[in-house]
Amino acid sequence: MLRYLNRRNKAFRLTEYTVLYALLVGLALYFRFETERVSPYWPATGLLMAALYAFERKEHIHVIILSYVAHIGLNVVVGYDVWISFLFATGNIASTFAMYEYLRRTSPRLIELDSIASIVNFIVSGFIKSIVGALFGAYAVWAVFGGEVNIFDVVQVWALAEWSGLLLLTPAFLVYLTIGFRNFDPATIPTKKILEGVGLIVYFIFTIMLAQSQGGVEREFFLKYLAIPGLIWALFRFKLHTNYYLMLGLYVILNLTMTENLGIYAFRDEEYKNAILELNLFISIIASISLFILTSLRLQRQNLKDLEGSRQDLKDVFENAPLPYVILHTDGTIRYGNNEFCKMMDLDPHVIEGEKFSRFMSDASADRFTGAFEAGEENIVLEVSLVNTKKQTLLGLLRLKRGKTEAGTYYCSIENLSQKKIAQQAARLAEERFRYLFNNSPEGVLVVDSNDGSIIDSNRIAQRFLNLRFRSKLRLSKLLGLNTTRENELYSAIEKGEQYTFNVTFEHPDEPRVNLEITGNRIVAEYGGFDVFLLRDVTHQKRNDRVKRLNRLRLESMLRLRESVAATDLDFLQEIASETMKISDAKEAVLFLHAEDTWQVAHFTGSIILSSSFSEEEFRKSHIKEGGQEERGESH
Repeated sequence: MLRYLNRRNKAFRLTEYTVLYALLVGLALYFRFETERVSPYWPATGLLMAALYAFERKEHIHVIILSYVAHIGLNVVVGYDVWISFLFATGNIASTFAMYEYLRRTSPRLIELDSIASIVNFIVSGFIKSIVGALFGAYAVWAVFGGEVNIFDVVQVWALAEWSGLLLLTPAFLVYLTIGFRNFDPATIPTKKILEGVGLIVYFIFTIMLAQSQGGVEREFFLKYLAIPGLIWALFRFKLHTNYYLMLGLYVILNLTMTENLGIYAFRDEEYKNAILELNLFISIIASISLFILTSLRLQRQNLKDLEGSRQDLKDVFENAPLPYVILHTDGTIRYGNNEFCKMMDLDPHVIEGEKFSRFMSDASADRFTGAFEAGEENIVLEVSLVNTKKQTLLGLLRLKRGKTEAGTYYCSIENLSQKKIAQQAARLAEERFRYLFNNSPEGVLVVDSNDGSIIDSNRIAQRFLNLRFRSKLRLSKLLGLNTTRENELYSAIEKGEQYTFNVTFEHPDEPRVNLEITGNRIVAEYGGFDVFLLRDVTHQKRNDRVKRLNRLRLESMLRLRESVAATDLDFLQEIASETMKISDAKEAVLFLHAEDTWQVAHFTGSIILSSSFSEEEFRKSHIKEGGQEERGESH
């Protein structure tokens, strides 16, 4: 459905263009010169140029074909043969298309008037195109009619007719084909603009009546030169597209007036031709001047808009700057203060205007500020004490600079040194706490550069463990003797954000071997990072673990082989209890020994404090009796 509507819309637009183009060609041929065989009016060129800009590039073939059909058909209707009609159409349409191909690269947005260069290109290329088309048309006239026609007159009439129509009518036709009257809403037009438009219409009507009241050729003179003030006034007062349509109306008025005055040129064809040529030249000059004025006004409005936007941006930056700023007059009064300054001083922005800046300082600071300010130096840096409305004293650093673009103005920035000093003091205290914890940690701490693995810092414990000097720059892997595999595992883990723990044995000359448990982790900061390694001495722990492991092996062997030097079973139990307490660090032990048909039970602390011996039958009966009591207890 959408594709069908697009095709229908394209067909309607092409039909609309063809009808309008044929109408303009027909009117021009109606007023052609019989002697030169060409018309002094040719508005169809402006319409064709506008259509090439308005339609898509793939539709240009349709535009050109339809233009040829309308052009040749109407020339044939008025009496020309097909050959000369084709030559006339080619001279007009082909030169217009060549001009469009040039302008498409230099002025892709013709009606926006975004640069003087684009208008110069349009005017100059339009003149060259008109001359080329006129030469082609003159050649066609000469080839058909021979010496009956003055070729120079053909070139004059053709070139000025096309150039005037191209310059004055192309913008209006382009607006009509692209926008039309969709944006026209009389309800949105201000009453003042409507009155100005009505006044302009009355002025042109009065000009036409005054010109028609004159006799002879003075009519054209009055009409042409009295219309200029109204046109210039409209260019400055109305919108761009309105002025385009106004230029179209001026073209119609001037040419209709000329055709109405044909009677005064009866039997004076040469004078009529000269009057037409003068009118077309006048129209071309007026169109060029109008386009230059419109372009200049548009560029001026754009520059003013950009300037206002830049001014607003600067104002927003000033008002919302993170630092307090004030603008001062040369007498020391405040011209403007931004939001941060008003917030710091607890002031209303409208109240501070015109107030002495020194009023918000302590007496000593005000005297020093006044003296420095009256010295008239271009740059002033001064530390002062500011007092806000809450009677809080703030230490501030003022930096003043005299304005260059605007005389009698100082720009002042204020740095709140109170906050800075508080922050510095807090940072210093935090650094001291960190350094105290770092130096007095019960574990060794190494800070290592995460880029090259060199040691940045170390505390005393780490220096003692590793026999390091203060701030040694050794590589950690070299110092610890890590092989390539272990080093890769270490840095691979900490780069992933994981914590990596490993054990190393470190030896000092003339000192016992030290077993270290090292835990590494990466600290990521805003500007780079570093690795932290904690070193813990596990030498005694490993020694205790080794003794316990040996005792456990000895106890297991004793229980398996029952090899003992004990004289009695009770001594054997005491020996086992002693070994068990060494392994488990228990305070007391209860042991059972089953030998042949006898059970030996002993309670042991430092020595045996209780022991009993039972036969197999007594032990089993005691166990059954205790089990029965538990069952009766549960049944109750």
